[in-house]
Amino acid sequence: MNLITSFDCFDHRLLRTFLVAAEKQNFTLSAQELHMTQSGVSQHIKKLEAQLDVLLFSRVGRRVVLTNAGCHLQDFAVHRAQEDDKLFAMMKGQTLELSQRLSIAMPQSCLTLRAVKTFFAELKGHGAVELDLLIADSEKVAELFGDGSIDIGFLAKYKNNPSCKLHFVAHEELVLVAKDFPENLPLYKAPTDLVRRIEYPELKHYYRQWGDRLFSYRQQVSPLPYPPVSKASCLLSAIVMVEAGLGMSVFPRHCIEKSLEEELLVEIPRQSTQGFHNEVYVMTRRGLGYSPVVKAALSRLLCGNAPKEP
Repeated sequence: MNLITSFDCFDHRLLRTFLVAAEKQNFTLSAQELHMTQSGVSQHIKKLEAQLDVLLFSRVGRRVVLTNAGCHLQDFAVHRAQEDDKLFAMMKGQTLELSQRLSIAMPQSCLTLRAVKTFFAELKGHGAVELDLLIADSEKVAELFGDGSIDIGFLAKYKNNPSCKLHFVAHEELVLVAKDFPENLPLYKAPTDLVRRIEYPELKHYYRQWGDRLFSYRQQVSPLPYPPVSKASCLLSAIVMVEAGLGMSVFPRHCIEKSLEEELLVEIPRQSTQGFHNEVYVMTRRGLGYSPVVKAALSRLLCGNAPKEP
């Protein structure tokens, strides 16, 4: 296989992982250097070997050593990296920017956050950035980030990860809504069929923050049984089910503003004046060379220059 003609087809993250593994001769140490999981490093090497249809490493005890094919790829990749460094140095300070492919994952709810929409609008305005967007729940986003599959991840809950920098993005207000609900009727007195819950997997932690607390209170003060639960496959499905009158659910307000304005949903008053909010975070990779456009957009996102949530 001609490595030079095939080089442009490679994911730059795979080559970066390969070069570090070739230097460290140990996948565990490579993972620490790259702020990835060991399995993530192994997956990157396997993908690269599959693309080339060659074995790049051989195991010798706890070490991994380059095969002949691996040595050839290392020589070429190092030379290419040096040329890239020269080009970046030459272009520094000029307005021309190099293209970067950016992989981002987030829960469905984050798509309607004003701060996130502003971030995407800024990136979209520059042809120098190519975006790959994946919708996934927060647990999956953290998993994808850990194995190096994405460059940036948005989370609808705090999740500590030593391989990343975790930044606060915005608060989102949580509201309980239904298609119809009698005025002045305390929630704990409502009949069971009226308070059927609609749950959706990617935002189930909302119930731990508010829903379970609220419905547990109902159980404590009312002899009525705990409300039954219906399952939705995702956030949008849950909204449709609630709009159809199949139950009630807790959503971030920014996800259902239009439905509230069009009176497709009604907000059920809180039992107290205390508001309930969730926090949204963004994960960025330590040591990853984001382009100037991406760095500027991230800086404005994190510095609060994007519009604040209502």
